[in-house]
Amino acid sequence: MSHMNTKTWCAVSRFFSVVAVALLLVASAHAAAPGITGTSFSLNAGTGYSSQPDGMLIYSWGYGCATGFTPTYAPAQFASLGFCPTMQLPGPTLIVTEGIPFTVTLTNSLPAPAGNTSILFPGATVTFSGGVQGLLTQEAMQTTPVTYTVTYAAPGTHEYYSGTQPDLQIEMGLFGAVVVRPAHPVGTSASARPGGFQAGILRVRPPLNLLRPGIPVPVVRDRPEDSQASGRSNQIDSIMPC
Repeated sequence: MSHMNTKTWCAVSRFFSVVAVALLLVASAHAAAPGITGTSFSLNAGTGYSSQPDGMLIYSWGYGCATGFTPTYAPAQFASLGFCPTMQLPGPTLIVTEGIPFTVTLTNSLPAPAGNTSILFPGATVTFSGGVQGLLTQEAMQTTPVTYTVTYAAPGTHEYYSGTQPDLQIEMGLFGAVVVRPAHPVGTSASARPGGFQAGILRVRPPLNLLRPGIPVPVVRDRPEDSQASGRSNQIDSIMPC
């Protein structure tokens, strides 16, 4: 075998070795969105601070797990690492199954001047109990929680967010995701695996601070470092393909 042919064969061998390793990794890897699962959730709407890559702490609102609620984490590998505070940004990812109703009880721990709050579940059939009637849905007051009974007819990834003063409350951080798994998974697609798949990029802006007297409203700056990918702060340039 000539020197040139030997070099070519070595290059081809290395190529197929890399491909083989890549295939093994793909076979063992899977995509999943860690979250909490079940048919009954107790959430809290509260206040906190979200940290940004440049070290800034942004005053925010967010959904989290209510005090006393013990969530079940999914996928199973996430159970030992799971942590659901009373406020997080975005809110907890709810992992449910199509066609099976689940309940979400919402407690309002927002500052009193914020008034009521609520949750909308676009694309789902929703009934409710407790709370008070609002413009778009039933709302939770500071002293009166509300319970939503929610059913999704088809699998997929959906959003949930506040239906009370949405121009203020969503901007402040009251939003999250629902991963609806198929009732009868077929094949090995991402939607059939525990947790399904969730990915997204959203823009985070400085808080409105409208309810904090004496503190000026900050100027909104459209900065790449204030973006989030699947709820994690990141620079857009670092997560986009070349």
